Amino acid sequence: MIFIVYLDLYDIPSLLGAAVGMPRIVFSMARDGVIFKFLAQVNESGTPVVATIVSGIFSAMMALIFDLDDLVNMMSIGTLMAYTLVAACVLILRYTRGPDDEEITAEIFDLRPHSDEAGVYERMRRKYGLDLPPTDVSAQRVVYFTVIAVFLMFGLSMLLIFCQSCMSWWGYLIMGILALFIAAACIIVSFHPQTNQHLVFKTPLVPLIPFVSIFVNLYLMLKLPSETWLRFAIWMAVGFLMYFGYGIRNSVQGQMVAGTPNTDYERFENEELPAAHVNIDEKIKSS
Repeated sequence: MIFIVYLDLYDIPSLLGAAVGMPRIVFSMARDGVIFKFLAQVNESGTPVVATIVSGIFSAMMALIFDLDDLVNMMSIGTLMAYTLVAACVLILRYTRGPDDEEITAEIFDLRPHSDEAGVYERMRRKYGLDLPPTDVSAQRVVYFTVIAVFLMFGLSMLLIFCQSCMSWWGYLIMGILALFIAAACIIVSFHPQTNQHLVFKTPLVPLIPFVSIFVNLYLMLKLPSETWLRFAIWMAVGFLMYFGYGIRNSVQGQMVAGTPNTDYERFENEELPAAHVNIDEKIKSS
C-alpha cells in the first residue's frame, strides 16, 4: 500500500512537470513551422499564451479520458523514444561532415605520405577514406551500421523479455550472435572519422554511450504493456500525418537545407516587439 502511494506521489509531479514544459515545446515547434504558426503567438510579456491554453485544454482532456497509469505509460514510452532519437542523432552528427573539416582535409592531403610509402593499414584506411575528416560516404556508412545495430538491439531485447521461459541453448546462442554483431557494428563505427567541429560540450565515449543508451531505451520500451504500444502507434500516425501534410512544407530548418527561405518566419522574427517586452529587456540589460 505504501509503495502504491509512493508511485502515485511520484507520477503526479512527473505529469505536472511534463504539462508545464509542454507550452514551451509547442511554442518552439510552432515558431519553426512544424506545427501551426498561430500557436507561436505571445502576449506583451513574451509569454506563449495560445500554446499554454491549447496544451492545458489538451492535457485536461487526456486526464479525463485515460487513467493515471495509462498516462504514465504514455509519457514513459514517449520519453524513452525521444532519448533514443537523441542518442541516434548524437551518433550520426558526430560522424557527419562539419564546417571546420574543409581546411583540415586540405592539410591532411598535403601531409600524408605517397601511396607507395604507406603501409598496408594506412592504404586500407585511405581506400575507405578513414584517414580524412568525415565525408558524405563515411557518414552514410555510419547511418547504415547504426540502423542495422538498432534492429539487432530490438531483436535482442525481444529475446530477453519474451523468451525467458522458453530459453534453451539455441536461445543463448542467438543472443550471443546478436550481441557479437552489435559489438562489431560499434567497433566498425568507431573506426570512422569524427567531425572536428568545435563544440562547448561533446558526449564522451562515442559510439559506445549512444549504443548503450539506445539498447537500454529499447529494452525499457518493450517492457511496457501492449496497450501502450497501440496508443503510441496511433499517436505516431497522427504526428506523421501532421508532419507530412503540413510541417515538412513549412519547417524553417527544412527550407534552410533546401535553400528556400521561409518568408513568413522571417517576417515573424523581424517584427517589432511589444513596448512592455522591450522595456523588460532594457531593464534586464541595465541591471
